[in-house]
Amino acid sequence: MKDLLPNTETYTLSPNSAPEPDSLDASDSSDLPDLPDEPSPLNNSDSPNDPAPMREPIHIILIGSTVGVKLVVGVLHSLGFAEPRAWSKPQIDPNSGKPMRILTKWMRY
Repeated sequence: MKDLLPNTETYTLSPNSAPEPDSLDASDSSDLPDLPDEPSPLNNSDSPNDPAPMREPIHIILIGSTVGVKLVVGVLHSLGFAEPRAWSKPQIDPNSGKPMRILTKWMRY
């Protein structure tokens, strides 16, 4: 399935570890669950009778100068966040007119 979704990566959370949307506080990230390195066995069922896991696309958008956007893509790659080829090709942001790149990561819970 990953081959059909260019410029995406998928992360999986077990249903019990997903935080409630209203419980997230931007000032305190210690309550956020850690993303597992491998998909959860709870969501990897091949049976056609099992319900499909819920998926949600998360879009990360970089807008800035050409040099700044390239630097951030490189830094995020060095931190292991995303491969540079996973980002979209540079585009022009319609609101600011500055270069923009988009990364889509998929959350499965």
